[in-house]
This record gives sequence, structure tokens and C-alpha cells, in this order.
Amino acid sequence: MAIMEENSESSQQPKAENVKITIDDQFQSMKNKFSQYIVKDQKPVVACNYRVPDNLRKGHEDVYTPSVVSIGPIHYGKPHLQAMERSKCMFLAWYTKRSSALSLDDIVQVAIDIEEEARMSYLERFDNFSSQDFSEMIVLDFVFLIEFLFKFEVDMDEMPFERTTINDMFQDMLLLENQLPQKLVMHLFHMLYKEHNLGDLILKCFNKSGIAKSLNASPGDWNSATDMLDFLVMCHDCKTESTSNIEIVQKWTKRTQSATELQEAGVKFSKVEKADFLFNIKFVDGILQMPVIELDI
Repeated sequence: MAIMEENSESSQQPKAENVKITIDDQFQSMKNKFSQYIVKDQKPVVACNYRVPDNLRKGHEDVYTPSVVSIGPIHYGKPHLQAMERSKCMFLAWYTKRSSALSLDDIVQVAIDIEEEARMSYLERFDNFSSQDFSEMIVLDFVFLIEFLFKFEVDMDEMPFERTTINDMFQDMLLLENQLPQKLVMHLFHMLYKEHNLGDLILKCFNKSGIAKSLNASPGDWNSATDMLDFLVMCHDCKTESTSNIEIVQKWTKRTQSATELQEAGVKFSKVEKADFLFNIKFVDGILQMPVIELDI
């Protein structure tokens, strides 16, 4: 009986070799995981793009969320932004027809080459993106952004969007969570748009849009910026010691007030009986004159 009990106890004891194998497996698993973040001979990249802290976002989600277009991975894939994803492909097609700087094969290779640097520029790793999906998104967003600015500068009438949508797109480009890292943008820009100056292009378009006015660049402003938003804030002439970056951006990204807000501010409304077109709107002496819109409900 004593022998049986001894055998029973020994069968419940883990064998030494099994324990060693388990420890070795854990060691190797941890080593493999840590190795993902250690790349030999790699220059350190400072994460300069991140989400707005939750304590600021809470109750103000619409202020920090793009309404029309996503730039970069943070808001990518949101349902209300999917329509613009199809338009991005159209802008890529325009680039390949307009420019001979790089072929489509070259653009694909660029996307593969910059993936790791692009990921490290964000505070998050975005492991939910495959290597291919992340690279495609970055390059597609970049080409869309630059081609949009070129078309806006040269001839806004060629834009496939209404003016109100274009205004919303400019405001979306000013959102903190809707940026591409500056070093990445410069790398791609020098490869795809060698003959152009990116800083001049950005300033011309944002001054023309009326969203962000009084912009003038100083030498080195673009090189020392972390992204396009940071560059525009640095170029803001009206910035004083008492004006913070947040106050400047809030002024730029302020959306059109609702009818209730306008009425509370003292604006009066008057209908235009015979209007040639829907946007025949005038504001005279505190009175907003606009056509009547009939809705069948």
C-alpha cells in the first residue's frame, strides 16, 4: 500500500526535463517578442504622431475625428470615411498619368521600403495592419494629399468635389490624429515630386482656401516641423506668446455654426422667394438671406 501511494505521488510530480522544456519555451517566446523591437544598426526614430489623450477627447469626439477623409492609420477604415477611399485611387491614377518621375512598380517598392520607418513614427504599432496594407495606405494617402493640393492650387474647378466638401477636407487635414510624419512625407516627396517645393505648395493652398490665413514660412520651418499641422502652426503670423498652438488650430478647424447658434448670436433669417440656384445665399446687415428648401417627409 505504501508503495502504491509512493508511485501515485511520483506520478503527480512534474519531471525535471518537462520543467526545463517549459522554461526554455517561455524564454524563447519572450526573446522572440523582444527581438521585434530591437533592430541592429537602426537609427532611433522618435514617435511624433499619436492620438489625442482620452481626457481631452471625452465629450468632444467630433472635434478630433475627420468628417470626410482619413490621413494615416488612426482613423483608417471608419465607415463614414469609406467614400473618400475610392477617390484616393483616382488621385493615384492621375499621378501616374501626369508624372514620369516614378513608375507604378517604383511606387509599390517605395511603399515596401518605408513601412518600418512609418510604423515607428507613430506611438502605436498598428499591428492590426498587415505589412502590405500599412504600406499601401501610407503611399496612397500621401499621393492623394499632394495631388489634392496640386489640383487645388492650379485649378479648383477640376476638383471632383463640391466646395463645401473641399473645405471639410482642408479642415480634416488640420486634425492632430490625421497627419503623416514629416520625415516620411519629405522622403516620398523628393522621390515623387523632385521639381517642386512642398512647403510653398502647402502655404499657397491653405492661404487660398481661407481656412488658415496669414501664413508665411521662415527658412527651416518645414525641416524642423513634425508634420503638416505643426508646420502650419509655425507659419502663423498672428501667433503671439499668449496664443497657444491649440487655440490656433481650434480657430482653423471650427465648423460652420448651426442655425440655432446663429440665431442665438443675433443673426436674422430671410427667405429668397425666387433663387436661380440653391447656394444663392447673402448676408447683409445681420440678415442671412437664403432660398427655401422643401423636403418631402
